[in-house]
Amino acid sequence: DTLRAANPRLVYCSVTGWGQEGPWRDRRAYAPLVHADVGVLELGGRLRGRRPEPEVHQHGDVYTAVLAANAVLAALVQRATTGVGQHLDVAMGQAAVYVNEWAAVALQPPAGEYGGFDTWNHHTYPLGDGSYVTLVGNPVRMFPRWVERLGGSADILTDPRFATPEARAAHVVDMVAVLDELTRTFPDFAALEAVLEPWMFAAQVRSVSDLAATEWARQRELTVEVAPGLPVPAAPWQTDAAAIGASPSIAALGEDNRSVLAAFGFGEDDIDALYEKGVLRSV
Repeated sequence: DTLRAANPRLVYCSVTGWGQEGPWRDRRAYAPLVHADVGVLELGGRLRGRRPEPEVHQHGDVYTAVLAANAVLAALVQRATTGVGQHLDVAMGQAAVYVNEWAAVALQPPAGEYGGFDTWNHHTYPLGDGSYVTLVGNPVRMFPRWVERLGGSADILTDPRFATPEARAAHVVDMVAVLDELTRTFPDFAALEAVLEPWMFAAQVRSVSDLAATEWARQRELTVEVAPGLPVPAAPWQTDAAAIGASPSIAALGEDNRSVLAAFGFGEDDIDALYEKGVLRSV
């Protein structure tokens, strides 16, 4: 409120776990805790039919930051029209629910009736070169077509375990084992992809480093070296108007303190005093 009185155009964003007000305002909020609190872990465990497990990616942190940036940009656009700034209250828990594409379904009775593009039932399969491929689709439905395209014997489909969708649903482990054996007969991803029909979707399972070595990554400038031999992901937006994202150089801690503060009118004595008080630090 004090800052707003001095500058009514101020856009101020507060990012916390559970918001500025309310009964959870002082609760701890690390991404792994938020994932458990807001239904992410429960949903993954229930849909896969096993106990809930922690997420690899820190969705709560990343999505909250993205949505906070979006909120600030929206406030700046609104300020351009009204001339007035605002205080933005972004909560990590709420952001994690907002980006959950199944949250709206979970809120409708009967809870837990999920359908549609059931990606949690998709599997990965080994190839002859030791790499893996993901075949997009639920094997309970796709198994007969995959067996046909992958060169499997017709006898596989007459096996009582695989003859009907109901039987396949009861023998998913056995069904995946059969597909494992079929995909291993292909020496690499290109060989497997060549036998699939155009509407059958597959992708090679890559590491981030593998992806960075592809021609696509080089053309897209997927990474930027911030120091010799130290690549990091580049911003995903390409524009001819401005440079966006990481700079190809990193300042050491406090390297620009003096030049930045001097631009704001601080004298050398003022800056020295800040160092002496421990306000500033350099290496």
